[in-house]
Amino acid sequence: MAKYGMLIDLKSCNGCRACMTACKGAHNIPFGQHKGREYYRIWPEEVERGTYPYVLRSLTPLLCMHCENSPCAAACPIPGAIFRRQDGIVLIDEGRCNGCKACLPACPYGALYFREDKEKIDKCTFCAENIDKGLPPECARACPVEAIFFGDLDDPDSPVSKRIRQWEATPLHPEHGTQPSIYYTAHAAQLRGAVESQETGHPVQGATVTVQCLDNGESNSTSTDSEGIFFFWSLQVRRRYSVTIEAQGFSRSTRELYLDREYTDSGEIPLLNPAGGGI
Repeated sequence: MAKYGMLIDLKSCNGCRACMTACKGAHNIPFGQHKGREYYRIWPEEVERGTYPYVLRSLTPLLCMHCENSPCAAACPIPGAIFRRQDGIVLIDEGRCNGCKACLPACPYGALYFREDKEKIDKCTFCAENIDKGLPPECARACPVEAIFFGDLDDPDSPVSKRIRQWEATPLHPEHGTQPSIYYTAHAAQLRGAVESQETGHPVQGATVTVQCLDNGESNSTSTDSEGIFFFWSLQVRRRYSVTIEAQGFSRSTRELYLDREYTDSGEIPLLNPAGGGI
């Protein structure tokens, strides 16, 4: 028996919300709000990172994690109202659910909501009706950048299992001990820095900044703006990079950085002017 799960590639997700729209339409989910957000089985958590003018919003699609140790099922007072299939999909039996809401605070991911029109609890089902027909969930089918992968987690050779290993994907908040079936890559890493003259402290405009990943050899280049600032948008987390800065009239500077988070500010990087000029 397969154990189904999902991988969401956050470094590829562009925040288009096609997954949300497809899910809502496929399951006839009405307008309505629970805890200040619209009824959705999959929805975005947005976090702002960086400082003006280099501010980014990272988006993480959230949904039911189809946990092996499901706290919602443990909290439900009605036997069988929330149950886990042999293939790992956690479902709600609407015929048994009485809308008591005991499950809502039990979920550490906030993945369940109360539907006023049915007076029942609702959540992601992995589109179980699709799975039973051999089709993927609607969110995976709708994603235009192929950032959502679905498959058998128990098969080490399945495409989803291979990508989880290759991309070092992990569940969200494993400390909860629920053993989720949804895995996430890290967001693309961003690197910000500023280049200045060591002699004068003035920003160095038009310096060429090149970053090269020391783990796979990939490189990218950009130039500093009028404030001496450079910014790289799509690097990789948990990778070593060399940062090389070249500017006319200054000595070349190279340093090594390990990007252990999704946003890194390297701070001010001084360049030496061998001639001692006042640039």
